Amino acid sequence: MPAASCIECRQLNCHLDAASRASFVGAAAALGITQPAVSKAIGEPEGAPGVKRFIRSRAGVALTPQGEALRRHAGAAISALRQGPASVNETRRPSTVTVAFGALPTVTGELVPVAVLAAKRDSLAARVWLVGTIGRP
Repeated sequence: MPAASCIECRQLNCHLDAASRASFVGAAAALGITQPAVSKAIGEPEGAPGVKRFIRSRAGVALTPQGEALRRHAGAAISALRQGPASVNETRRPSTVTVAFGALPTVTGELVPVAVLAAKRDSLAARVWLVGTIGRP
């Protein structure tokens, strides 16, 4: 199985945080996990031969060209994954519909407002639009 298909959200989050902070310790603190957990998460996808995403030194960490390539896509991937549940939640909301109608001039001022308010009180989830009056010259 290719390494790209095995990467997990936690690994991408660790990669992004370590890259932005130039530190595994800083990433661990920001993510609320231990530094060894960050190192492990970052090291797992690096298991492919010859693929290193970070250069480690006493001063911290820096991205390799491969790490930079992943960073460019990781942020978009995490964002897209977060949008999924939001999209699902939107489908659970009642859709907004528009009710358009016409009315005679004799009822437009008195009956229409009363009818619209009664419908709203009965939880009508619609926008109401009075098209115009019938019989108007």
